[in-house]
Amino acid sequence: MAVTDLLRCNRILHFPSAPSRTTRYLPYSSSMTELDIDGAGVDSDSDGGDCDRSSPSTSLTPTEIDAAEKLHIIIKEHYRKNPDVPSSINPNFTLSALSSGFSEMCADKTISAAVIRRVIEKCGEARRGVPFHQALAFFNWAKARYSFQTPEPYSELVDLAGKAREFSVAWHMIRSMKSSNIRVPRETFLNLIRRYVRAGLTSEAEHTFDMMEVYDCKPDRNFFTAVICILSKKRRATEAQKFFNRLKDKYEADVVVYSSLVHGWCRAGNISEAQRVFNEMKVAGVEPNVYTYTIVIDALCRGGQITRAQDVFSEMIEKGCPPNTVTFNNLMRVHVKAGRTEKVLQVYNQMKRLSCLPDIITFNFLIESHCKDGNRDDAIMALNVMVKRGCGPNAFSFNPIFRCIAKSQDVNAAHRLSAQMKDLGCKPNTETYNILMKMFVEMRSTDMVIKLKKEMEEKQVEPSVNTFRVLIRMFCGMGHWNHAYQCFTEMVEKRCIRPGKADYELVVQLLKKAGQMKKHEELVSKMVQRGYLAAPPFLL
Repeated sequence: MAVTDLLRCNRILHFPSAPSRTTRYLPYSSSMTELDIDGAGVDSDSDGGDCDRSSPSTSLTPTEIDAAEKLHIIIKEHYRKNPDVPSSINPNFTLSALSSGFSEMCADKTISAAVIRRVIEKCGEARRGVPFHQALAFFNWAKARYSFQTPEPYSELVDLAGKAREFSVAWHMIRSMKSSNIRVPRETFLNLIRRYVRAGLTSEAEHTFDMMEVYDCKPDRNFFTAVICILSKKRRATEAQKFFNRLKDKYEADVVVYSSLVHGWCRAGNISEAQRVFNEMKVAGVEPNVYTYTIVIDALCRGGQITRAQDVFSEMIEKGCPPNTVTFNNLMRVHVKAGRTEKVLQVYNQMKRLSCLPDIITFNFLIESHCKDGNRDDAIMALNVMVKRGCGPNAFSFNPIFRCIAKSQDVNAAHRLSAQMKDLGCKPNTETYNILMKMFVEMRSTDMVIKLKKEMEEKQVEPSVNTFRVLIRMFCGMGHWNHAYQCFTEMVEKRCIRPGKADYELVVQLLKKAGQMKKHEELVSKMVQRGYLAAPPFLL
């Protein structure tokens, strides 16, 4: 079908709404899920956000949810207009303009501690540009107005302060909890430790662990294990090992602790140390389990040591430790990335022989492999088998097929696949839209590109730098400086996305060519204001 016919029929690729992203405190346990060894869909434009936090089951009423949303909008709008961060901050920081807005909005209602916590939590969900100072001002306003005595708002602000690397504020909140006789939950300390580790401040993370008892919060073995998991996951293997050596006589080490250490050394690329810990655990009478073996196999595969990985896999079976789906996925991954479809299928067939059920990752790897070979029909067949077996696909399942379709610019196939995606209740992600928008740009179907961008907004799918790159280059190619400038402004101001140098220069040159020197200066000023660009002479 020609693009003109498509537009005449007004057939746009409609998708169901994307879910909202929510988070909660990071729980601690001895679960191996902390190791994050399971596979991920093969995709190039996805963002897991704050991946150490998972979705809560909120107990807010519809009225409370609405109140939290309105308060967050006030914070977000203030941050958008005032993105500059103070060089130093007082923990009792307030903003009169914000306080007035909060008071006006809450004039006839009482806000619960749960709503306060949710507002702060939403501030931390921003992918770029965390409005920490506005969130702190909100917390202090709420504390003065409602005098809440529950730990949740404090704990949420401690985590947000850690994310913003305002650790002095985090400790102020913990001290305030103690002085107010509010119990400090273990999760508060664990989240603070995690933030320290992410900031590269491992000594401070260990100090936090040692300080817990001062605040009447005694760490247990599970907490000890969780800290080792966090250090290992963030490639702090040396620090995890030292922490383990210092406290191993106080807390009994089990297979989870040892597996975490093995994982840490593997992630650090030190296979010899991983092997040493692997042997040490066996000497200590702790038998490796499927997770331990899987971690080692994954590391060897990622390091290109396929033969050694196969040897460990064979040892695993000989020891009577049956591999699981993740084990096979790890063996598959290296072949998928190398484009060895035949090897991928061999692993899949071995998986079936051992009666190990494939999961969404397995099928996504199969689909990706077929698409890399340009075998769209085989990829669709794998997708259909996946659905038939009750394994619900996700955007990562469809995106490789959309890429194949985009290469051939087959609009009808794109419509059929999008219809199937909708029928299955599968939510598209940013990359799904980017692929389709790029295809329609190449087909010079501007209307479809604009419709897809509008649909992203309606479905609350976050655009990425690649989304704006497609739009900016399209408008610049058409000489539409006003639309290119509008897109660039949205990217920098509203979305807080750092633009690529080439995209910036493209818009700047177009503005100069169009004689829009005022817009040119405004754009440069926005870039300088956000630290994306050094100030040119005319702004000094």
